Amino acid sequence: MAEEQDEKAKLPLAGIFALISMISGVFIYQQMSLQTSRPINKDTASHIFSAKGTVQSRLWQDPFKAVEAHQLSEKQKPEMSGQKAGVPYPLPDLIQVIAESGISSGLRVIPVFVDGSPYSSGAESRLNDRYAVVSALGAAGYVPESGEYIRFFEWTPQNMTTGMVRLAVPVELFIPKLKMQNEQNRPRVLVLWLKDQDFSQAPLQSLNELLAEFSNALKTGAPHVSLAFSVLGPRFSTSLSAM
Repeated sequence: MAEEQDEKAKLPLAGIFALISMISGVFIYQQMSLQTSRPINKDTASHIFSAKGTVQSRLWQDPFKAVEAHQLSEKQKPEMSGQKAGVPYPLPDLIQVIAESGISSGLRVIPVFVDGSPYSSGAESRLNDRYAVVSALGAAGYVPESGEYIRFFEWTPQNMTTGMVRLAVPVELFIPKLKMQNEQNRPRVLVLWLKDQDFSQAPLQSLNELLAEFSNALKTGAPHVSLAFSVLGPRFSTSLSAM
């Protein structure tokens, strides 16, 4: 009887060890299969995008986080940025890109005010707002310039009471879908992502300053492009009251 009990006790243990061995083998195989033979060189990819004046960012990413990561990378490796001293991405450079994109009709600029808080709730709110804007433009017949990158320019408001502050403004260019490009009065759309907190001191005055500067830069760099604005925001009622 004792021998039978010993055999019965050994059988479950043997099965457990066999199961563990099988699971370990599958896990190791999956880890090996996920490793690519041609790993991506992040520094090379960052240099390529920097040379184009763009920032790597997927459609489900926070545009401000993407720009901040890009700026931090350039500060750590200035020899790879290839940028001049001073303002790396001024507004006239963005206008030049728009002028060279072959745009022949109008351009509608849409400043969108979002929550600029550094907390997780602010990042989640920005993602929701971006998804809503991209979805709405898609329903209107527009597609992003690229699903891999966005652009940005740096702007210094003149009426900030705290002194000269350089703001990074992410932008996304949307173009009409192929079946709608031949339609008349089908302008391209440029979305400007703005943090509501950056405009809280004098929101209306700062917004007017930004739009006036954009209009003047477009008249200089692309005078043949007609311009229109549509503002979404502000994000909070305090900014609306200040306006």
